[in-house]
Amino acid sequence: MLTFPRRFKMLLAFALSLVFVLPPVPATGRAHAETGLRPTAIGSFEAPEGWKLSLGPEFPGAQGEFVLDTEAALSGEQSGKLTGDFSGGGTYVELLRLLPKYDAADLSFSVQTADVTRVGLRLTDSTGQVHQQRIALQSTTDWQSFTITKFNGGAQYAHWGGANDGVWHPPAKQISFVLERTAIGGGKKIGTARFDDVTMSIPTPELELQQTKLGNVFIGDEPASLRVLTAGTSVSAVVFDYWGIPAAEQTAEADGDGYAELSFSGLESGYYTANLTALDADGGAIAEATTSLAVLPPFDSGAAADSPFGMATHFGQTWGLELMPLIKEAGVGSIRDESNWSAVEKPKGVYTFPSKVEAYMGEAQANDIKPFIIFAYGNSYYDNGSTPHSDDGRQGFANYSREVVRHFDQVEWAEVYNEFNIQFGDQGNGPADSRPDYYYKLLKKTYETVKAEKPGLTVVGGATSGIPTGWLEELFRLGGLNYMDAVSVHPYRYPGNPETLAKDLADLEELIKRYNNGQPKPIWITELGWPTQQDGRGVSESVQAEYIVRSHVVSLASGVEKVYWYDFMNDGTSTTNGEHNFGIVRNAGDDLGKNVPKPAYVSYATMTRQLAGKSFVKAESICEDVYGYLFDGEGDPVRVLWATEPKEVRVKTNSPIVITDMMGRTDTYSPLNGYVYLSLSGSPVYVQGNVSQISEGGKFILTGKTSAPGTPVRLELTVDNTEPPRGRIQAELQVEGSVYPIDVMPHGTKKIPFEVEGRDTPQTRTVTAYVVRDGQKVARLTADVAVADPVQAKVKHVRNGDQDALRVSVSNALDDAITLTDIQWQIGGQSDTFAANVQIPGGSADSADLPVPELTAGQTYPVSLTLNFEGYSQIAYEGKLAVVAEEDLKPFSQHTIEVDGSLDDLTGVPSVDLAAEGEVKMNGYGGAEDLSGQIWGTWDSENLYLSVKVHDDVFSQTSRGESIWQGDGIQFGVSPGLPGESGEWYEYGLALTPEGPEVYRWIAAPGMTIGTVDNATLAVTRDEDAKETVYELALPWEELEPALAEDGVIGFSILVNDNDGQGRKGWIEWGAGIGTGKNSSLFKAIKLVGPE
Repeated sequence: MLTFPRRFKMLLAFALSLVFVLPPVPATGRAHAETGLRPTAIGSFEAPEGWKLSLGPEFPGAQGEFVLDTEAALSGEQSGKLTGDFSGGGTYVELLRLLPKYDAADLSFSVQTADVTRVGLRLTDSTGQVHQQRIALQSTTDWQSFTITKFNGGAQYAHWGGANDGVWHPPAKQISFVLERTAIGGGKKIGTARFDDVTMSIPTPELELQQTKLGNVFIGDEPASLRVLTAGTSVSAVVFDYWGIPAAEQTAEADGDGYAELSFSGLESGYYTANLTALDADGGAIAEATTSLAVLPPFDSGAAADSPFGMATHFGQTWGLELMPLIKEAGVGSIRDESNWSAVEKPKGVYTFPSKVEAYMGEAQANDIKPFIIFAYGNSYYDNGSTPHSDDGRQGFANYSREVVRHFDQVEWAEVYNEFNIQFGDQGNGPADSRPDYYYKLLKKTYETVKAEKPGLTVVGGATSGIPTGWLEELFRLGGLNYMDAVSVHPYRYPGNPETLAKDLADLEELIKRYNNGQPKPIWITELGWPTQQDGRGVSESVQAEYIVRSHVVSLASGVEKVYWYDFMNDGTSTTNGEHNFGIVRNAGDDLGKNVPKPAYVSYATMTRQLAGKSFVKAESICEDVYGYLFDGEGDPVRVLWATEPKEVRVKTNSPIVITDMMGRTDTYSPLNGYVYLSLSGSPVYVQGNVSQISEGGKFILTGKTSAPGTPVRLELTVDNTEPPRGRIQAELQVEGSVYPIDVMPHGTKKIPFEVEGRDTPQTRTVTAYVVRDGQKVARLTADVAVADPVQAKVKHVRNGDQDALRVSVSNALDDAITLTDIQWQIGGQSDTFAANVQIPGGSADSADLPVPELTAGQTYPVSLTLNFEGYSQIAYEGKLAVVAEEDLKPFSQHTIEVDGSLDDLTGVPSVDLAAEGEVKMNGYGGAEDLSGQIWGTWDSENLYLSVKVHDDVFSQTSRGESIWQGDGIQFGVSPGLPGESGEWYEYGLALTPEGPEVYRWIAAPGMTIGTVDNATLAVTRDEDAKETVYELALPWEELEPALAEDGVIGFSILVNDNDGQGRKGWIEWGAGIGTGKNSSLFKAIKLVGPE
């Protein structure tokens, strides 16, 4: 925010050592001869360049726009025009962009304005600290130019965030120009400033990634070219495909300006990473960088126009239009975006569409992409800005919606609101409270109004977070289906698998039929995605690439008409923020490069090319864990196949078939005695051709053994010719450039061992091999092989009596014994060496407990350990240790309960009074009679137990599975050690569903599945007279690993949800980190104590 604490207030003056006012001379490309610096343009405004508008969200009310303006420019054809409109309040608007990691010596820019007296300059350093100063402007309409040489100084200097120490920590991460309401002269409320020739003087970087095409996405025969700027004399690059196989390498000399360009021709379709190294004159490495790129076949965008493939975007907020061609090349037929009511109607009754909305609608049309518009949110001129709830508010919302479709004739589909059933339907202080009856009235009025304007418009209603059965049923009971042409839902289930969509969508269709005279109504999924953040809620980038295909195929097979992936671009660069990781291309500020692809971009583009213009025909029953779906269009059938567990299948055919993998690589396979043989995994493949049957089994099985980093990966091909057809198999195995002969007689078997190149770091190595006969491929085989250290260590916080310790567990996969001799440790500012002397035989595991030194409670300390061995190399560990005061450790007693739905005698067992000790998170809470309860946590060597008695005036739970959180029930989280120490944790749900008690797991440690938990015992009883619900749970510790009973401590949080039949009202929580946001560091610290 542009405010100045009292300690920063000072006389407004120019410090000439900090700011130079210069004649308006455009920047040139020549380096400063004396300093070795080069002017680098970051704001020529001849293109968007990543500049974005912010409306000062911490002070709501400001409006504004940013456009590339051709009316006035200092150099070139355009400038950046920033306008701030404070008629409705607010404090400032801001023009900002992310920067490459520039270690800049100075910043130069030019400003032209007729009504602004000063501009604010904000520079964000490498720590995230914002440094702000104000630049006074002369009273002239001429261009004024400035050079800033001190970034942590200047007039009215202030700093906040990051290191927050007033010290400039290079490099710069972001720049912004700020237009304040108080800087507009003459009492005006609207002001404009133009900016041009924004440059930074920087040293030539050791290695800086640049691009010849935005996002490094190359189409057809285009060479994949990479451009870099370097202080070295040359740059070398090695390009690897999706599976880590080297695909190309090249070295290029840098020119006199330090630029080098590498060009790779002939790359097959797919996702690639490029590792680049800058070299000095002697060939020594001076810097390294990595980027990603994609190679795609051409795509007929006309085939996508009416396809089911849509993408959620944010052009109506801050995204740059340069992304639109990347969206088009991915095969996207339509985008779901917004033109929010608050930005369109101001003042009341006057409708003006922001230039950014006009621009993205035009750009979408130019790229043959259809817009799907959300009618969204509130307006300060109605219902005090709350969610529309009055007749006037609803009519105002409907009138705004009518103006959107009237103004943009290209709009064929529109959605009424967004996720009304959660917080978006409870904005402000109005009574809407996310209730379905209020949504129904808004939907009805909007439908009637926009249909009168444009009868052919498809109006989509619902737009719910998840598939809240009870909320939707109430909406349908009220008559909501009469006022929507399609029903939309957002059935997120990350990090769980997408196959569970089928049942949920089938249940939704049955619910629709129940309230629609037995007839279906089109279902649209208008948000669905799997983020790749690095915590318990995220999936890996490879899993995202698989799930984006599998979720679309399952949805289409379930009758869904359109699917909109959320969303196209990562919205930031944090590795632990979900919103920053949903995208299929990276953020403009990503270290790998501006908007470069993730693997999911390529798998999505492959899917659209395979399925556009085709319709779902049927699901094929093959075998357990294998999914097969047939699509067809104009007699060109294609099957999509995958398996949730590795499987071998045989494809019966009498003619060659074409198999395309997830990355778009296509091969032709000919039958061997009537069959083509195929390995299936979680990575979908497409099969085209005349196929009569697909069944489990095969003559060829590829397996691998875990290998240590830096060693070859060992595999084995088993050829089994004992089952019919049994003709002699004379062929060859081709794998990564090597060939091995195959000759197996009928009724015979043969094992062929071989090796492929290993990897230097732990990972999963996917090996693909082909069986070739007479030059024709007859089998495509894959195996995932672990590359892992044979000796591994894990560390967690435990408690032995009253003594905290770090338990260091070591597993030894070697043949020989090793000895953990000692542990060198540093915890906070203390360090020492602990004598462990633990011998660990080959093929076994053992542990040592490192006592924690005395530390101040209430803090989290960094931990560094070095494990020294006899018989093996050192292992280093970095982590965190939380120290909690004894009085802040909440006790769970050792006490076994009988799970029968009737509370055991828990006299003397510590409990939690939910109403007294919990925190209420709901509007309209009616006190203890509305929702209250008591919670007991206990344990024994086998189970963690929960006993909960809830008083709830109205019981309502109509959901099942991943949606049980939307009805009455319980959510709780468990983490190993103490809160904030571990990135591994669990979130469970308990509910009395229409089918009975259910335990569901949303978040789990690696290796544990998401979904309904059968290995748990739950009893739930409801006493309607007493308005009490009792939950009793026995959860085996194996469902909580690495947390164990003998650890003595866990992190724990619990909440009780409340739904009175109108949707989820809210909850009461003890602990946090579940309901409002997922953060295990907010859990309660629990000690597991002996029996009372």
